Amino acid sequence: MRPKFHQFNQAVKFTLEFYNISKIKDHLLIFEGKDPNNKLKTDWYDLVFSFHEKMEEEILQTIQTANHNTQLYFFEHLKEWLNDYRIASVHIPTITEKIEDFNQKRLDEFEVIVQNNVDKFQSTNEYKTKGHLEEYTETIIGRGLILKKDSLINRKLINYKYYCITDYPDLISYEHLDKYIQLLTKLIDNLRNILSKYAKLYIDGKIKSNDLFNIEPKKMASLKEDLLVVPTTKKKKLTSKITIPQLAYLFKMLNEEGIIESNTFKEIHEMISENFRLSTKGNEEIISVKKLSNVWSDYDIKVSNYWKDKFIDLHNRAKKDNPNNI
Repeated sequence: MRPKFHQFNQAVKFTLEFYNISKIKDHLLIFEGKDPNNKLKTDWYDLVFSFHEKMEEEILQTIQTANHNTQLYFFEHLKEWLNDYRIASVHIPTITEKIEDFNQKRLDEFEVIVQNNVDKFQSTNEYKTKGHLEEYTETIIGRGLILKKDSLINRKLINYKYYCITDYPDLISYEHLDKYIQLLTKLIDNLRNILSKYAKLYIDGKIKSNDLFNIEPKKMASLKEDLLVVPTTKKKKLTSKITIPQLAYLFKMLNEEGIIESNTFKEIHEMISENFRLSTKGNEEIISVKKLSNVWSDYDIKVSNYWKDKFIDLHNRAKKDNPNNI
């Protein structure tokens, strides 16, 4: 029986779903401001990053607890996915081809609808018996509103020999495709960087297989460091006088505005955890990566209001430091 790696499969599956035409269309509509369910879909995008984190936890668990055969199967499987053209980089031709196929299908469907309407238009008596722009009178029955009595009403009409198309086919616009490429690039890069990190350790022979029955309980705590051969050093941390959600929101804004860059959100979370501590906590206590991950997207409106006021304060301070507007 082959081992199954649920978190790994989930992370790859949900990432590659962003090559599906439904995801492409949804996000391009969001960029155009035409999707009323945009929050639900953008929240799902953020959620996929959490699947990446769970996948990494599963990889570490495999490293820590699996025997040689299981590790061999897993990492050879991982290497195969790294060579997949959709993960090696964002494969733009796949995206554009799917948009073209979608648009062509919609055009074909629209042409059938238009032709049916033209056939109906040309089958009318007016089309067959009257000339183009010919004026004629049509008698209709008018429903009485005051006297409750029907009456005949004559109205003047103009005949047209040409059918006017007033609808448009439901096509996907390329206008915001570059934004979708950027969005997908962050997702693909995050997945690939995690896979590459552990694939390199495996290829370099730095991952050791283990028999759990031979591991003493007291050694389990240091197993991760022993397996990955990662030295640890203790740093002096900066003291933060704000809350974890406020700190996370600040770095989220810095990242989204391009002021700082990172391959993964987890790298930012780890950097904050390794370099900051809360003023209310002791020297040995840390700001956990898990807590930062939980509040990264699911922040309270009070947090954004806090930073809105602080950004105004910073703006006023910058104006004060540059009184001549140089």
